[in-house]
Amino acid sequence: MTLSLTLSLLSACDLSGAPVSPVDSDTLEVVDPAEFEPAGTDLERFDFTARAEVADAVFVGEVERIDYRQSSPDSRGGTLPFTFVTWRAERAWKGVAPGQRVTARFVGGVTPEGYASVVSELPLFQEGDRDVIFLDQNGLAGCPLLGCAAGRLRLIDGRVYDDEGGSLVADEAGEVVVGGWRNLPEVNVVTVGTVLVDRRVDQDGPGEGADGMPERAFTGLLDSRLVNLRSAPTTRSVNPDAPFVVRFLDREPSR
Repeated sequence: MTLSLTLSLLSACDLSGAPVSPVDSDTLEVVDPAEFEPAGTDLERFDFTARAEVADAVFVGEVERIDYRQSSPDSRGGTLPFTFVTWRAERAWKGVAPGQRVTARFVGGVTPEGYASVVSELPLFQEGDRDVIFLDQNGLAGCPLLGCAAGRLRLIDGRVYDDEGGSLVADEAGEVVVGGWRNLPEVNVVTVGTVLVDRRVDQDGPGEGADGMPERAFTGLLDSRLVNLRSAPTTRSVNPDAPFVVRFLDREPSR
């Protein structure tokens, strides 16, 4: 999946968010299109121990703020829209502390012309969302979650789901699996800027299923499995107002 090549545009009436404000900080650069590929795609989806070892940070957080920015122009004037998501960590296993705020940058967002630029297979966030986040390569990857959408689990009404509304349940062996799908408005319809995006898709595998497992049971499972994580420094948080350049826009197109 090449995230930089799967942008789709949806019309909007008004532009939400402010333009980039130059500040005294280093310019962030994406130097290779491959860096837009999510890490962790070779890991088992629900092997949380292995995923936590690879991730830079693992935490439960509530989305407090969404910001939209454009990358600074490259040598040809090209830019891309990005979304900055800020969580306040409620509970943490690695890379952050409870109460800490961390901001991550995702390719796609709102353009200066007032369009919503949506990248296929990337999560979309709303203020008030509560998530279990496996953060990785923040500021370097176009999707700074381990395995991209697999690096975000939804906490909705005290239950746990994947990014597409799959109910996470425990099987007979006590392992986490998707036990069906729920038709959840919090998953299906998301606002990007001023545009309502309908994310409903045809699901493969199990049909309509039960609610996901209780949040308390799931976080307890993580507590039991993530006890021997390697020590890690505080994860990087990206400043929405720091200018950054998407370097691969300078490259000649493939022939």
